Amino acid sequence: MEVFPVFYDVDPSDVRKQEGTFAKAFAEHEKENIEKVQTWRVALRKVANLSGWHLRDRSEAEVIQDIVKVTFDKLRHSHTFLVDTKKLVGINSRVEQLMSHLAIGSKDVRIVGIWGIGGMGKTTLARVVYDMVFNQFEACGFIDDVRVNNEKHDLLWLQKELLKKLLICKDIDKKDVNDIDLMLKNRLRHKKILLVLDDVNESKQLDKLVGSRD
Repeated sequence: MEVFPVFYDVDPSDVRKQEGTFAKAFAEHEKENIEKVQTWRVALRKVANLSGWHLRDRSEAEVIQDIVKVTFDKLRHSHTFLVDTKKLVGINSRVEQLMSHLAIGSKDVRIVGIWGIGGMGKTTLARVVYDMVFNQFEACGFIDDVRVNNEKHDLLWLQKELLKKLLICKDIDKKDVNDIDLMLKNRLRHKKILLVLDDVNESKQLDKLVGSRD
């Protein structure tokens, strides 16, 4: 378990030394249970020695953005590999070929298509490579069953799902497709992104979910 303390309207030294308001509060609680308060003291000394955030003169919004970024990066890099490639016959050579097309180290915009008959392992190949490289990107998303969801819902619904995954947005209130198009361009065009669209069967799906190379 990793702990990232946030010192909100309190000095880290007061937490470490249990001075100021902590001294008064602990003195009151020790009247009821000295042993419990002692465990609190030990825990707070450890917390105060950890790297975290101290608001000081910074705005809450800035600190929240920092916390979200660090936490999300930690979660991305701790992600476990989901597919056991030993059970997938012939997958390794296909993985190497697809990786070479991605050219992750370059600054180009790459669009790579995996085409073939159903059941040949296109989705599995995409998922394996995605799990191997996603933590090298600022944002990433794997949109499943584009064809089915386009028929079941619509392209606007798919665009909202894409924004939710790439921008970690829970609620997208925009109802107009053009507004979503602008949001996709403005919010994502300067980020290094990995996007996988699974089971695309119409060019308009690519137009609305990917757009142009800029």
